[in-house]
Amino acid sequence: MSVEINVLVQDFTSQIVALIQAEATERARAAILGAFSESGQKRGPGRPPGSGRRGRPPSGLGLATRPRAVSDGRRLHGQYIGRLRSLKGRDRARVQAVRNKKGAAEAIKLADKLLRA
Repeated sequence: MSVEINVLVQDFTSQIVALIQAEATERARAAILGAFSESGQKRGPGRPPGSGRRGRPPSGLGLATRPRAVSDGRRLHGQYIGRLRSLKGRDRARVQAVRNKKGAAEAIKLADKLLRA
């Protein structure tokens, strides 16, 4: 009885292997024919038009967009960093020390005074 089971299992596995090989061959042949056929549509580089616009209105309608609001703290930090980039050496260290002790608003005032001098 175990001999019969072994024969059935071997027959089944050989059929599965043959089916997988046939499918792989068919896929490869289709890919090669698709690459070299002139009748098929050729796509250009990049994404197809409109693929990234789901759920958004078309930009050509002239809908007014408003800029995203920026928090006061973020705006203050941006002003601080902008002025800090203009400073070098000791002045920069002074402004950083003031920011650590008194805050960004005071550091911006000092940086403005140092940049004007």
